[in-house]
Amino acid sequence: HLTFASTFLLILNTSRALLTYGEGEKGEGATSRGGCAGFVSVVLAGCLSMPLAVLSQMLPAYNFPHDVYGVHTEVLLWMLLGTYILLAWIGERTSGSEARSSGSESASSRRHRNTEICVALMVYYVFIGTVLLVARPESYSSTGLHQTLGNCSVIGHTTNVLGQKLPKQAFLCASSYDEPFSLLCANATHPATGGASYYTICGTSFPNIAEYKCIIIAACTLGAVVYYQLLFRSGMKAQKQKKN
Repeated sequence: HLTFASTFLLILNTSRALLTYGEGEKGEGATSRGGCAGFVSVVLAGCLSMPLAVLSQMLPAYNFPHDVYGVHTEVLLWMLLGTYILLAWIGERTSGSEARSSGSESASSRRHRNTEICVALMVYYVFIGTVLLVARPESYSSTGLHQTLGNCSVIGHTTNVLGQKLPKQAFLCASSYDEPFSLLCANATHPATGGASYYTICGTSFPNIAEYKCIIIAACTLGAVVYYQLLFRSGMKAQKQKKN
């Protein structure tokens, strides 16, 4: 429904701008070309919104990653919803050039001022992308202090920030745990045995690497767009309201 509604509005507003008003006549004081042009815009939006939404959004943003790679629906839904929110936010921030005035500072000097931040962000996102492509968690191991292995039936307590005492397992249960690592490492320098606190654990492969890539790529894209808006599409100072 999100894709259909957004495509409907896109076709309706675009066709109205092209058919209803002449070139250079948009905005206040514009004259309409008549009801027929508006009717055609509504018909176009009603007939084309569903097929265009399927081809431009449903297939690449949902059907392909979900049906081919098994990415969960809630992940794709939040990615799509985040995209719409980001577009709406960008549209609100670029209403006019005078709303983003930078005072006496020129655009060139402002770009130079943001160079260091851009380089740092670029290195950060490139590093995350490299790790995403080359790293394999199943090839890594960690030897050190971990939760003590012990009896699975022993229950301890932990206190949260509200002062409540919550039950938890006092020891790590070797036969039943859901953390993403394994205690059965082929080349363990310190095997995990009962009562041990210093032992070797090794990583496990992702259950769905495609879903992991979707989440990381979406997070990096979101961060890059937000930082671009903050660094290059914002004024130096907030606009002062004129007093009556």
